[in-house]
Amino acid sequence: MRKTFKNYELMLGEIVTYYQLIERDLKLIYLFLFNFRNRTRYTIKDLNFKGLGEVINSLEALDLETRHPYFASEDYELLKLLASKRNYYCHYSIMKFAYIDNFEKSEKFINSFNELYIDVKKLDCYRKQIENIRIKLERKIENNRS
Repeated sequence: MRKTFKNYELMLGEIVTYYQLIERDLKLIYLFLFNFRNRTRYTIKDLNFKGLGEVINSLEALDLETRHPYFASEDYELLKLLASKRNYYCHYSIMKFAYIDNFEKSEKFINSFNELYIDVKKLDCYRKQIENIRIKLERKIENNRS
């Protein structure tokens, strides 16, 4: 892939999309666990989480109370790191090189491009794993209702 700002923007859009999907899946996992445990029927609209970090903290508290958590303690550490990375990509990543003249040739841009490229690939894997957990939990709950 050519190291251009256009490709950087495309990857940045891709990684933000992945973070949104992860946040949504984690909210749904929280909701499934909460409703199952409390025999309630809250919907995603009933949740008042302000961001990915808050979702992760609430899910961790709820999940680790169960006999068979869906995520291990180490997974929650990784999820918290991902939340921090999300904030970085949404608010700061471009600032590393944005004010450098002819920045596409700068070392800071090239390093940022390479970091983003690697993170997009990793996050896509994490996103798929979290989605699979959501799907399994969704199926389990549907089967319990039948």
